[in-house]
Amino acid sequence: MGALGRTGKSLARVAIRLLGLLGGLRCLERLADRLEPLPRRNRSVPMLPVRRRRRAGLQILMYHRVGKRDDAFLPVTELEVFRRQMACLADCRRIYPLDEAVEALAEGRLEDGAVAVTFDDGYRDNYLHAFPVLRDHGLCATIFLATGYVGTGRILWHDRVFRAFHSARRERLEGFGPGGETLVWHNERQKREACLLALRTIRGLTTEARDHRMAVLEERLDATPEGPDDRLMLDWPEVREMHAHGIRFGSHTVNHPILAKIPLAQARRELTESRSAIRSELGGDVSSFAYPNGQPGDFNETTRCLLRETGYRCAVTTVLGVNAPGEGNADPYALRREAPWERDVAMFRFRLAVHRFRG
Repeated sequence: MGALGRTGKSLARVAIRLLGLLGGLRCLERLADRLEPLPRRNRSVPMLPVRRRRRAGLQILMYHRVGKRDDAFLPVTELEVFRRQMACLADCRRIYPLDEAVEALAEGRLEDGAVAVTFDDGYRDNYLHAFPVLRDHGLCATIFLATGYVGTGRILWHDRVFRAFHSARRERLEGFGPGGETLVWHNERQKREACLLALRTIRGLTTEARDHRMAVLEERLDATPEGPDDRLMLDWPEVREMHAHGIRFGSHTVNHPILAKIPLAQARRELTESRSAIRSELGGDVSSFAYPNGQPGDFNETTRCLLRETGYRCAVTTVLGVNAPGEGNADPYALRREAPWERDVAMFRFRLAVHRFRG
């Protein structure tokens, strides 16, 4: 057990061994109980001799879509999985609105076990499926809107790629592999790999070049158009209803470009126009932002300065980790997040618990 006190990675390795050697998720559930028992459970369960972080850290969870069925080419967090995760958070965590959590973190008054729940892009299933679950548990969340897609009938470029592969009538795609090679598949696994390669090829392009390549991809795959009632993104009435019930909204740009890879003037327009659209529809302030893609090469000091200048007070990335003062990762314009990939709530609880401890 001494290894458990050193690093989160050591805890994860021990968990994997337990899963393999001792019979699975029941072991993880017991281990999570010893790291931090749920309030509804027996508080006499002995705690393991590991040290918490010296100061409370903020864990930010990142979701995109929440639906009734996952699909290799239309990925979602399944509704029942999401429901179990939110019930777990309601039991064992202090859930903050993101902007309030960031302010409390900066002022050193964040409560231990603080979590913020966020969603990227602005999918309609956030309203249809996630919102009722959040409301049932009395939980708040922040949804980052790519405003150019709200109520317009447009869909994000990566969803166009997913849909094109999902409905492709052909089994090859010319010119979309690394170096322009042709992608060929003979089964679903190979098709998924081809889809990921196509995504990587298109991701780094400018908005105009990306739109052109998307049209070429759809034509070459002979993809089936979406159905007339298959609306993927939120509309403003849905946004306003959720806002009236406590859901917060932040900006995710207008057109979902990678900020660090577009001209400065265009980046400024993406930030100001998205913020203005949300303020116009909802009133009040819009202080939070989520970087499209959100990896280290997708934002830099220039984008941080632009965010400050245009009125934002915090920005979230897709870099993994917890935001804790004194550990070099509490920059309000480069906040870390994690996507909860676990289907089982015991694994979900265990990973939440791991990040509250340090060596």
